[in-house]
Amino acid sequence: MGLAAAHRTAIAYAALQHPACRRARLGGCIRIQSIHPGAALLLLLAGLGTAAESGASERLAGAAAMDCSAVASATLLHPAPMQAVDARAHWLDRRRVKWPGHDASGRYRLHHSSTAGLLAEKGRQVSGADGSVALQLHAAPLPAALAERFKFVADGVVLALADADARHLPDLLRRQLMLVQEDGQGRVIDATLIQAAGALDDLYAAAGQETGLGVQVNRTASTFKLSAPTAARV
Repeated sequence: MGLAAAHRTAIAYAALQHPACRRARLGGCIRIQSIHPGAALLLLLAGLGTAAESGASERLAGAAAMDCSAVASATLLHPAPMQAVDARAHWLDRRRVKWPGHDASGRYRLHHSSTAGLLAEKGRQVSGADGSVALQLHAAPLPAALAERFKFVADGVVLALADADARHLPDLLRRQLMLVQEDGQGRVIDATLIQAAGALDDLYAAAGQETGLGVQVNRTASTFKLSAPTAARV
């Protein structure tokens, strides 16, 4: 083993033995669950992000293995569908949404998923949804202030939630939402995400008057106060 490889091996061993470095052994692989910044620096200096030189892992026998390619060494959580969907629609307020370039044909539903698993393929029904909400056509003219604010949005269909469903919008905004135009059999004609600014402003305008947001530091503790209405957990 070369001198440089020996140095990297020694540094890596020291980092893995750091009391703030929590490790879990899975077969022949050491998985680092959490690590102190100092230990992380040691691992970086050791060059563990690149291929180890031949024989370098021998000094780490019983402490760490360099090959973590085993299936048991990783857990894949909620893989996102491989689909590119843009955000062409706009929430106007807590009930109404506008989708430029679309008309009143077909039916419109708002699909939601708490695991970001929505997949909308043309000609197929939406998959990965926890549920969906029907949207109705909104034929009445928009209030003048709302029309003025969103005059940059091109002509298109305006849809609205029923009152009973609008009450659940704060919860729905914490999930993945997709607006889908469907045919009579529930198959996708088109799908889009929705820009949420109009709904958030309508629901949480009072948060703009909130004081004390950010970090507060005193002699005994630091406290954090934030506004995160679309966060699932904080």
